Amino acid sequence: LAQREIASIYRSDLSLIISEFEMTLLKKEFNIKDNILHYLPFLVDEKSIKHTNELPSFKARQHFISVGNFLHAPNLDAVVWLKKDIWKKIKKELPQAELHIYGAYVPQQVQEFHNEKEGFIVKGWAKDINEVMQNAKVCLAPLRFGAALKGKLLDAMLNGTPAITSQDGAEGMYGNFNAPGLVIEIPIEFIEKAIELYNNEEKWATSLAQREDILKNRFGKQQFQKLLKEKITLLNNNIESKILIIKTLKTH
Repeated sequence: LAQREIASIYRSDLSLIISEFEMTLLKKEFNIKDNILHYLPFLVDEKSIKHTNELPSFKARQHFISVGNFLHAPNLDAVVWLKKDIWKKIKKELPQAELHIYGAYVPQQVQEFHNEKEGFIVKGWAKDINEVMQNAKVCLAPLRFGAALKGKLLDAMLNGTPAITSQDGAEGMYGNFNAPGLVIEIPIEFIEKAIELYNNEEKWATSLAQREDILKNRFGKQQFQKLLKEKITLLNNNIESKILIIKTLKTH
């Protein structure tokens, strides 16, 4: 499958790549030239970005949230891990807290995880992701594998919800900015920091300090739209020049 994908990139005039990490991988590991690749991440209209103080506050929120389409293997693995190991330890320290699991195509395995006594609530498909994300205090995304950008982390940023994720989850998301939440690899630290972020209003607020900068600088629609238009215009001009050369050669 990887060979077919790389072959398709070589055959194409331009490939749109959603992650900077993957751009680097394609250029360094597969020697693909920069001129046939173009970085195009999630696009967010800057006018739609709300200031953090316009969103529900720490005190107005409650519970944890986990989001992800269950047809995507990393999301299923993350929920299984939450159920079997992570959540029980968090719940022990935060007996009033709940973990709300959202995502389309919930398999039978996950449906059976639903346990109100344990506070592990399987909600299924979310009609309004912004509403449920704004109700939550912390988003948990313990992704152990996967690629590209993570929509759940973008949703968390847009709605002012700190997210705790892994290096795989954060890959390509935050650049040189501080993550609006935490990026943690060690399971025990993941649990400890989830509890701390849920309890500590000051750290919760501080974790969101750069969310607006990340959204504007790394996902601002206007700048990336302009760059894409320029790339396509340049590409089109080059193609027309090639066609003209071919026609000229044929006439001779």
